[in-house]
Amino acid sequence: MAFAYAAVLFAHSWLRWGVLATTTLCAATSWRGWRQRRPFTPADQRRLRLCVGLVDTQLLLGVILYAGLSPITAAARLNVDAAMHNAILRFFLVEHPLAMLIGVVVLHVGGLRAKRLGDGPLRHRAVSRTVAAALLCFVIGVPWPRLPYARPLARSIGVDASSPQTSADR
Repeated sequence: MAFAYAAVLFAHSWLRWGVLATTTLCAATSWRGWRQRRPFTPADQRRLRLCVGLVDTQLLLGVILYAGLSPITAAARLNVDAAMHNAILRFFLVEHPLAMLIGVVVLHVGGLRAKRLGDGPLRHRAVSRTVAAALLCFVIGVPWPRLPYARPLARSIGVDASSPQTSADR
């Protein structure tokens, strides 16, 4: 179980960079497409699909961690009242999953609504706004360094991930 946790946490930690990169790229190219009044091309659609695919994979890994593998969320669920008074436990029990889930919902709903706009510049505008809003949620939900619940920017699979704050996290 410890290896599964470390492996999924490693993948979840590294995949965030793909999610942040593709959402940034998608938002920027759609904004540029809207400003240049160009049509929404198959390349734009592929870029958006890649973005959504990475986000969905990240969500799946996060749910696996949250629901079963993470000792942090398991400890927090044992006493939710006490966890709400601990910044680290509260972040991983409520704040992180909520910010990420809101971002995923915004991305999916906004993407479906943008699809109804056809293949013109208005679709680019809708996609850029949607993806930027989702990106904002993702950035807010990441445990960045220097925060009380910080995690490493580049995690290795050998890090003791079972404790809420390890020496490698600093």
